[in-house]
Amino acid sequence: MEDDKAKLEDFSFVTGLFAYNKKFISPYMRIGNAALISSAREYYVVSSLKIREK
Repeated sequence: MEDDKAKLEDFSFVTGLFAYNKKFISPYMRIGNAALISSAREYYVVSSLKIREK
């Protein structure tokens, strides 16, 4: 980054599911700056967390 400062940006997102052998493994999220998130555009895959209330 030019000025060494972090900046916040708005992202669109799509949530998906990983499966293996017909069994659910985990959720995932693809995020991108464009309204359309597809393999034809630049996007990022980010982790999804499951939060349990104590």
